[in-house]
This record gives sequence, structure tokens and C-alpha cells, in this order.
Amino acid sequence: MVSRADYEQALPSAIEKTAELLDSRTAAFMLYEDETGLLAVQKPAFGIEDEEFLAYRVPPSEGGNAVSVFLTGQATMTNDFQNDPRMNKRFARMSRAQGVMTVPLQVEDRSIGVFHVEDKRSGDYTEEDLELLKLMAPTLAVLITSAGMMRDLRHHQGQLEAALAVRKGQLERAARIQRELLPQTVPELEGFELAAACLAAEDVAGDFFDWITPDQRTLVFTVADVMGKGIPASLVMASLRASLRASPRELGPAARMRLAEESMALGVGDEGLFVTVFHAQLDIPTRELRYVDAGHGYCSIQRPDGTLRALGGRSMPLGVMPGQAYQEGSARLEPGETLIVHSDGLVESEGRVGTLADFSRELADAVNARDMVRRLLGTMPFYLPDDVTVLVLRCLVPHRAPSRARTEPLMATAASPRARRPIAGLVTPGGLTHGNC
Repeated sequence: MVSRADYEQALPSAIEKTAELLDSRTAAFMLYEDETGLLAVQKPAFGIEDEEFLAYRVPPSEGGNAVSVFLTGQATMTNDFQNDPRMNKRFARMSRAQGVMTVPLQVEDRSIGVFHVEDKRSGDYTEEDLELLKLMAPTLAVLITSAGMMRDLRHHQGQLEAALAVRKGQLERAARIQRELLPQTVPELEGFELAAACLAAEDVAGDFFDWITPDQRTLVFTVADVMGKGIPASLVMASLRASLRASPRELGPAARMRLAEESMALGVGDEGLFVTVFHAQLDIPTRELRYVDAGHGYCSIQRPDGTLRALGGRSMPLGVMPGQAYQEGSARLEPGETLIVHSDGLVESEGRVGTLADFSRELADAVNARDMVRRLLGTMPFYLPDDVTVLVLRCLVPHRAPSRARTEPLMATAASPRARRPIAGLVTPGGLTHGNC
């Protein structure tokens, strides 16, 4: 394979060798520039340092030797350059040459310019000299074209790299903003442990979780999955979060979902996006949970013996059926039970399609909510086809204080755009580990 450097180094060497073979003092080429409509001297040139000569441009309408050779494809030779009527007078005043040979440069029978050699050291140019230059012209034309393509490629590559750098910066800022939208602290909940985390498949994610405590007895929380990835999905996610947080506190989950749907109608349906949402409200003293499952489905209560019971009642995803009546369900969390809500990425990745029950062994001896989140995300493959979010709400046995887990960062190497991202927003009463989702 011929590299870019090979072409760019070969061109000046070929021009110099051509001059030497024809015993000429100088050699240069001119190319027709489509953007300017001019025939122009190009670099590199051999034996020429005059900047005025190297800046020479001529429109076809001005005529002269170079224009004639370019237009007709017929080579010319003269040993009386200054007095030859075929020569361009403006060019003749710039040169002290006496002998000049000019041949057309053609690629696939299309003229791209001309090649000159000037001033044979050992006397006049001959017909044999002209035939030799004509034989060399096709090789020179290919080499000149290839070198030009390589220069253009390098220029476009530089533009692409600059654009990618800007894009990368934009994605990094978007990811940072998205991380900041996740809960930055976890509330102290009497009788409960709460933890959540997210792994992003790309720089920005369509999954998210959120929670607020409007008062001491109420926890409102959400896990959602926008059907899409990247910036469009992250914008829908941010809009949904803002809509749910802005809803009046006295409303229940179904009413808040209706308001969110109305405020997001243009941002979801018109873009062909939709969102699966689990939005719930916990009354802490009574342990009563009211919720809306809008097409999410991945929400279960784990009993102390490890068995699971699914939460019933499901509505269509947000954005699929505008104006739908969201079905509100309810459940009571008993001491020792744990609510686990996750996105589909946890059980549908790397060609596997499973259920939360498949992870019962990993969860069997988990010591707290944070440990459960850690173990579930620890089962994920290195390369993620989709975002993964897990939220765990654990109802404690009476007189048992929430476990204070260590808060060391949980990291996963991101070796490629789709490698596992750092665990994001892993929050427990002990603190927050920041990441990428």
C-alpha cells in the first residue's frame, strides 16, 4: 500500500529527476483550478525560487503557450522562447529562458494542466527530448493527481478531526449536565434503604432515575427508559424529569403522569420517541406504594425468601397513546421486602432475554440496597448494547438500622464507545458515586 507520505515525497523527487533526465535547469507544472477558472503554477517546482513566477496565473482567454497546450493536448517545443509568437508575453517577461518544452498533463483523456521544462544546459532541445517528456507525462500526471488528492484528504481529515473534537466536547458537556440531573443525595427514610445506579451505553443516556421527598412522610421516585439513545433521548429524559418535578405535590402518580404527557406532547410523539416509565409514591409510615407503570414492566417486589411478586396494572408508554387514562396501582411493602425497578437493559443484552428471577443467586446474601444494586450491575457484559438502570427500595425489619455501606467509587473500564461506563449516581445514605448516565 502506498502511503500519503510516499506520494508527497515522490512528487518533488519525480520533478527533479525529470529535469535531470532532460538536462534542464528548471521544471514546473501548472494545473487548471476549477474554482478560479485559471491555469496556475503549482508547488513543488524544481530550480525555481522566484515567488512572482510561482504565483503566475493565467485565464484561458489570455492565450499563450501553456493555454494552447492545455486546451489542444498538443505538446510544444521552442529554443527561442523570448521571440516565439506562441508564448504569453507576460510570462516571457518574467522568464529568462531560451528553450522551453511543454506537454499536456492528462488523466483518463481529460486535461488537468501542463508540465514545463526550461533551459537545456547542453544546447537546444531536440525532438527526441520532446518525445521523452511526452512519454513521462502520463506518470507525472498520475503522481501529481495522487499527491493533490492526498493533500485534500489531509485537509478534510483535519476538518473532520476538528469537528469530531467539537462534537466530543459537546457530548462531554451533555453527559456532565445529565449526571448533574440525577439525585445528588439520598434522603434518610425511616424504615427504608434506597439506592440506584445507571450504566450508559453511550456518552449520554436515555435511562434515568429520580426521587424527591416533598415532606417527611412521602417519597416520590421515577425510573424511565426513553426508546432511543444519545442526545435526542437525553433531551426527552430531561424534559420528563422537569415535568414530573414541577407537578403539584398534592397530585397522585396518575395525575402527575397526565400532566407530564401534556407538557411533553411535542417533544415525544412528533419525534417518534416514546418513554416507558415507572412513577411511584411511597407513604413511609404506612409503607403503602401507589404507582403508575407506563409500559415499563420491570418492577417486582422480592420477598425475604427470595421469591418475587410482580406489580400488576400497566398502561401504555408515554407518547404512544396521547390522552390515555393512566392506571394507578398500589402495593404494601412488608418488612424484609424489597422493591426492585430496572430498565430492560439489565435482562435484555448480549442476546439474552431473561427476568429478574435469573439473578436470585446474586441477590441471595446481599447485605443492603447498595449491595443489591452493585451485584445486579456486576452481571452486565463489558460491552453494553443498551443503557441499564437499577433502583432498589428495601423495607427494613423493625429495629434494624439502615446499613452504612462504604462509598468507594464503582468503576468499569470504558475501552470503546459501547463499553461499560462508570456506575453513575450510585447513591446510598453514605453518599454518591458520580458516573456517566
